[in-house]
Amino acid sequence: MRIIRKYHSVKYLLKNHKIKLLLSILIIFCLFSTYYVFRVKLPRKKFASNLNVLLISIDTLRADHMGIYDYSRNTTPNIDKWAKDSVVFKKAMTLVPMTYPSFSMLMTGLDPFQTRIFSNYQNPYAISNNTNTLAKILAKNGYHIGVFMSTIALNATTNMVSDTKDFNYLNYMYDPEKEAYVDSRKDYETLIDNSLNWIGKNKGKKFFLWVHLMDPHAPYDPPEQLKCKFDKKQCSSIKNKAMQELINQTYKTMECQQKVSKDTLDLYKTLYDGEIAEADILAGKILNKLKNEGLDKNTLIILYGDHGEGFDHDYNFNHRGALYNSETRIPLIIHYPLITSSVKTTDRLVTNTDILPTILDLLSIPRNKYTFDGKSFSYVFRSKLLTNILPEQRDYIIMTNDQLTKFAIYDGRYKFIYSTNSACKFNDQKEEFYDLKEDPQESKNIIVEKKDLAEEFKRKLLNYLSVYNLPSANDEKDKKGQESTEIIEKLKSVGY
Repeated sequence: MRIIRKYHSVKYLLKNHKIKLLLSILIIFCLFSTYYVFRVKLPRKKFASNLNVLLISIDTLRADHMGIYDYSRNTTPNIDKWAKDSVVFKKAMTLVPMTYPSFSMLMTGLDPFQTRIFSNYQNPYAISNNTNTLAKILAKNGYHIGVFMSTIALNATTNMVSDTKDFNYLNYMYDPEKEAYVDSRKDYETLIDNSLNWIGKNKGKKFFLWVHLMDPHAPYDPPEQLKCKFDKKQCSSIKNKAMQELINQTYKTMECQQKVSKDTLDLYKTLYDGEIAEADILAGKILNKLKNEGLDKNTLIILYGDHGEGFDHDYNFNHRGALYNSETRIPLIIHYPLITSSVKTTDRLVTNTDILPTILDLLSIPRNKYTFDGKSFSYVFRSKLLTNILPEQRDYIIMTNDQLTKFAIYDGRYKFIYSTNSACKFNDQKEEFYDLKEDPQESKNIIVEKKDLAEEFKRKLLNYLSVYNLPSANDEKDKKGQESTEIIEKLKSVGY
């Protein structure tokens, strides 16, 4: 009897132990399930959706002239320091190397073949009123919008930031006494001060602030203390008057009708880098203000360059016309406060059309009711937080110039360029093919050596363009017929 009782006691204990074990497993499973679900959803609703957005854009800034992109000169110490907690995109590209088209793509997520915006000179000089822009979408989601400009190419008539009471463009580019647009880019002190004051006034609100710096756009005329910062020996050999004459000749040099000597080119690079250093100081003031106000911890920060500048070919010395990486590769650095770590870089091929859908993802704003050509790269930031986000990949990109005379297809390594004609008498190549892994300066045309591969790229390019009836001689004629004389004169007066 005692043995039977003992047997039943042991059986009960074992049974009880199994129940406890099963309950423990069930509890652990529930905890892990809850963790997984809330790990994904809570940060998005509680934190990401309330992030501020700061866009600092710098005109004509080449990525490979910045320290964070391994440039030999210390041109961007402030940006480099900030970028340590950011993601640096090594292969960010603009589909058109021109200011207005570049920002049109960023603000709409649409490529230029859809919007037909290829140039600064087009009329009607505006994004369609029916188009959803970044500013419009953010305003609908409770954001206060502030925009501070220093270029006519992004004036109020472009519709990029329509219905925005804090649009401060006219403060910096219009002289009411002269009743004309003037090159007042050097009044950066006022622009930056007003931007900083705006941050102070709106720090308790959810805001989107866009500050655009015109330099290092030509003419390359940095402040006196920065003119010879990167080559004192060469600068000291040129008298002030000769230096100013050289600066004033920048645009004539850019007409691609005369080759530039190495000494002149080196001096232009030095002056250009001086203007980058100036832009870095100004950007640093904005970034420091954000940090001092404690806003860096809840602000999505984007540093963006609209296009580059051509110094790598002695016959191409600007950002119009050509489609080399010196013009089309752009700096793109993004700080997402949910992820802080050492410098991160990615070789993912991205374009300016990809930025808008990515911003919406990072702010947890649904984008299913919007249509974009761009592909979100938010998984780059959220891979550690949201394992269920799949990358939206692209195999190649299609680019064109503002005149629709050159077209290119680029897959991150190989680039094929097709030209209908060229305004540059030093480069009449109709077809070009480059391996940028082996030849990053695009100095060796391998169209003969890689004939079969080049033909494959050409076929893909022309198939894509045929959808839009390009290339066409009539397209250039039609575009010229749409140009606004008033806008052209204003643009020319400030150096476009």
